[in-house]
Order: sequence, then C-alpha cells, then structure tokens
Amino acid sequence: MKTKILLPLVVLVCCMLMTLSLPSVSATPMTSPIKHVFNLGFLVRTSWDSNGTSPPINRGEIRNVRLNISYCVERGAWGRVLLALLTGRQYVIHGEAIDTTPEWSAAALSSETLPAVISSDIRMIPVTLTIGVNTDAPPYALGTVQLHFWVDDYNGPLGLLTLINGYDSNFTFTFVTGP
Repeated sequence: MKTKILLPLVVLVCCMLMTLSLPSVSATPMTSPIKHVFNLGFLVRTSWDSNGTSPPINRGEIRNVRLNISYCVERGAWGRVLLALLTGRQYVIHGEAIDTTPEWSAAALSSETLPAVISSDIRMIPVTLTIGVNTDAPPYALGTVQLHFWVDDYNGPLGLLTLINGYDSNFTFTFVTGP
C-alpha cells in the first residue's frame, strides 16, 4: 500500500528536479527555480480604436483617445495548480507615456496605476490617453507617443520566491496633426 502512494510521489519529485536542471531560453533572467517549474507570467496588451485619431489632431487641440488594456496570466504545463491558488488576488499594472515626439506634442494617461486581478482569462481595463498638440506644430506632421507598461514580479511568502514573472513592454502610438 505504501509503495502505491510513494512511487507516484517519487516520480513527481524526479520530474520536477529534471525540469529544474533543463537549460532554458528566456527574454527575462531566471532568478528563481520556481519560475522554471510553474512558468507563470503576466501579459499586457494595448489596443485602441483607430477612429480616435483618424481625423488629424488640429494644432492647439487636446484629444482624448480610449485605450483598451488587456491583461491575463500565462502559464506553463506545471502552472495550473498554482494559478488556481492565486486566482482572484490583486496586483497593479503600471503605465506611463514616456516619450512624445516631436517636441510640439505632449501626452499623458488618465491613470498610471491600474488595479488588476490574477486570472487566466483575458480581462480589459479602459484608460484614456490625452494628446495635446501645440499651436506651432507643422501641418500634417507625424507624431508618436511611447507608452510603457509594466507589472512587477508577484512574490510568494516573505518575498523569497517569485511565483509569477513580471512584465515590461513599450507600445508606440502614432497620430497626425491637422491643417
């Protein structure tokens, strides 16, 4: 009877140890072995309705454009149980307009901290991007806004183990000035 219970446990531990010793290729540095095992990571995407900037932004105008911030937690093969345990806990998505070019424009997000909930389902948060164009802007010129969104690692008890990998990415938003 003990061997029926002990054998699957030994096999599971051996599989987990083998997984930890496998080399990995990743865009983010792996600092915790738990990242290898569960492979959970935050994912954030930004989209917007192109009609928000389809009429050019006139010189001297301030325009609000609705952004849709979609987010979820991606998981690897071993992450299902941990994700189920963490689902519903809160975290924060940080965002900012980090650069606007050329110098005759300015931009800001309506909120730079977005409350989010851990879930494997894709969820959405609406945010407003406010773009201002100075009166000295050239007509029909292209402007860009760099948006930066990030989520810090989600750590376990005492902050010793990273349970969910953070996220960090930039998005480029373009617009055209009016006559």
